[in-house]
Amino acid sequence: MQNKKKLELLAPAGDLEKLKIAVLYGADAVYIGGEAYGLRAKAKNFDIDTMAEGVKFAHDHGVKVYVTANIFAHNPDFEGMADYFKAVEAIGVDALIISDLGVFSVAKEAVPNMEIHVSTQANNTNYKRFKNSALALFFNGDIQLALHFFYRFLNTRRMDASVRNKLFK
Repeated sequence: MQNKKKLELLAPAGDLEKLKIAVLYGADAVYIGGEAYGLRAKAKNFDIDTMAEGVKFAHDHGVKVYVTANIFAHNPDFEGMADYFKAVEAIGVDALIISDLGVFSVAKEAVPNMEIHVSTQANNTNYKRFKNSALALFFNGDIQLALHFFYRFLNTRRMDASVRNKLFK
């Protein structure tokens, strides 16, 4: 069976000027960071107004915009997160890029119709995390995300026969 999915050229856009350049030079999608919830939150990122301007420009040129929310959240980080996700959805952001399962659950509840992409920052380096996250996601109906964690885990060099036995017994 042949994979018929079209490859997507995804470009980083650290500010509005870079977003416009990426769009004009052929990106299918760009990813940007907001002022909160991204690993580069201290960098010069998009405020909600600049984000809205960037989304409009990109969409006018047929390009999608994804917002990173790829922090590894601590309990205080969840304050205001749902409202932030609703705000980026309201301005037309096409998807969120998330690495933390807690952040994922907030996004699924706050913006259930928004696409969520798994960040390259997401990881799964031990069988206990896999058993407690991917299987829970699987049984809650998010098979695609569960499979992502499963494949990330299987592809690590740390998985030897003894770990496979613990995981699948």
